[in-house]
Amino acid sequence: MQVGKLNDKEIDFIATKVNDRKYIQVTYQFSENSDREINNLLQIPNNYRKLVITDRYAGPEMINGIPIINIRDWLLE
Repeated sequence: MQVGKLNDKEIDFIATKVNDRKYIQVTYQFSENSDREINNLLQIPNNYRKLVITDRYAGPEMINGIPIINIRDWLLE
């Protein structure tokens, strides 16, 4: 687990396991207008899984192909 940087953008967590990698943004409250969390992930130029984990969000489960997951659901995965 590490923190990532892409130019001047920050990725909260990068989880790496053998041949797999996940890019994770974490935010307490997320809205469909929260461009920073999504845009940072969209700028990553590979096909590994990207997701946003949040506690408070009532909107679509996916934005621009990136899943928005409630923290409780993620912990129980």
